[in-house]
Amino acid sequence: MKNFKQIAFGLMIGAMAIGFSAFTNAKNNNKLNTYYPVKTTGNNFSWEQINPDDYNCVTGNAACLPYQAATPPADNTLPSGYSPTSHVLQIIP
Repeated sequence: MKNFKQIAFGLMIGAMAIGFSAFTNAKNNNKLNTYYPVKTTGNNFSWEQINPDDYNCVTGNAACLPYQAATPPADNTLPSGYSPTSHVLQIIP
């Protein structure tokens, strides 16, 4: 009977740990990421997570400024509150 109680207690502790970790992981999914407008072709750009030190600021339809969000904005669009300066980032050749 003593072993049965210990096993039951161990299973209960394990279930609680899994339950708490499920809520912890859900919080981490809401973290903000930093996205930059990166020139693709012509006047097009996409929002990407990059190291801006590897890029030059060139003429384009956005700004060379970061934008923080959980997910990137759609390509070729400016999120509300983002001020364009007619520049985008382009990888240094």
